[in-house]
Amino acid sequence: MDRFVIEGGVPLKGEVRVAGAKNAVLKMMAAAILTDEPVLLRNVPRISDVAIMRETMADIGFGWTDVDEHTLALSDRGPEWLFVPLEAAMKMRSSFILLGPLLARHGRVIISNPGGDRIGRRPVDLHVEAMHALGAEIEYRNGYYFARAQRLRGARITFPYVTVMGTENAMLTATLADGTTVIENAALEPEVDDLIAMLVAMGARIAAPRRMSLRWRAWPSWAAWTTRSSATGSRPAPLPWARRRPGAR
Repeated sequence: MDRFVIEGGVPLKGEVRVAGAKNAVLKMMAAAILTDEPVLLRNVPRISDVAIMRETMADIGFGWTDVDEHTLALSDRGPEWLFVPLEAAMKMRSSFILLGPLLARHGRVIISNPGGDRIGRRPVDLHVEAMHALGAEIEYRNGYYFARAQRLRGARITFPYVTVMGTENAMLTATLADGTTVIENAALEPEVDDLIAMLVAMGARIAAPRRMSLRWRAWPSWAAWTTRSSATGSRPAPLPWARRRPGAR
């Protein structure tokens, strides 16, 4: 039987590279769909979820290049297949973040419900309700959402409880909607801040007039931006390496 023998009492020192947060990078990759200009993402972790998202976006019509070990370049080759299959959803639930940008940019998308077909309230219902508020028509059949939008318009979206990916999907959709969108009870995680910073770099006008409230306004020169963004470090990653200081609690 294998075992680990650990002898403590030795002071720790040195430096550790903190990989980018998965929950930031995946949403930033999805944001690249909103523009026809190239997007360069830095501090990208080498993990399976990033590879799955990269492959799923490639199937839709996005080109990608590994510039170096932690830098990813994305470019729009034109949509070939506005469809996110069940296979992608089964491998990675975060694939549902593609709903908002595909709907906003191309006006339609068919996307699988994460986890397949199920009876009763589904975990992404808040995402769908936000899309409805912005003017989308969405029908659910046999485990898939069929979404269409001829024209998205700004709206006031109030989530009954905080949802991180729901906030992010609403953010991505609202960025290309006409007029102003206000999201109440919005999530405030650092990964949301990363996505906001990227959208602002791409040309969006976003403000947080008060805690848990975000305000969007469409920006006419959106597609003219080439974006370079860097993901924040993963919050749990450095914890195993941290040394507890004397007297700390």
